[in-house]
Amino acid sequence: MNLLTNVSMPTIYAHYLERVDVHHQVLDFLKNRKTHDFVHLALGVSNPRGNYSASEHGLGKRILASSTALNAVFALAEDLYVCKNPRDIPQIIRARAIDFLKISVGSEMAMLLRPNDFWVANVRTVWAYLLVKHDYNLNVANEAM
Repeated sequence: MNLLTNVSMPTIYAHYLERVDVHHQVLDFLKNRKTHDFVHLALGVSNPRGNYSASEHGLGKRILASSTALNAVFALAEDLYVCKNPRDIPQIIRARAIDFLKISVGSEMAMLLRPNDFWVANVRTVWAYLLVKHDYNLNVANEAM
């Protein structure tokens, strides 16, 4: 059974283009210092595509509940944008100590700021990779996970 026969390539491509558009929006907001617009998009509040991790778990509004969050999240984004080594991202996120903004939300923010340099993968993506790697053998892919 080929699981990829159920995948809609036009849907995947449309999703990709939407994320590229969000990348350009967050970058524009960051570079033009549109703090409110940037933070609300980067936390998935104004558009879930801005941060699926935050949006799917209702974290955007929880993060913004703090009176200092808007500027703290923007400062974090500036730090992530100039980050030289992807391995430093977790420490950069932790150092800001923003309530409810942890690795999942912060790493997705980094990825949208610099998608050519930073990548985020979830369990589904890794499992799909393992499935293809192991010639669509479900048992081997599941065991590898």
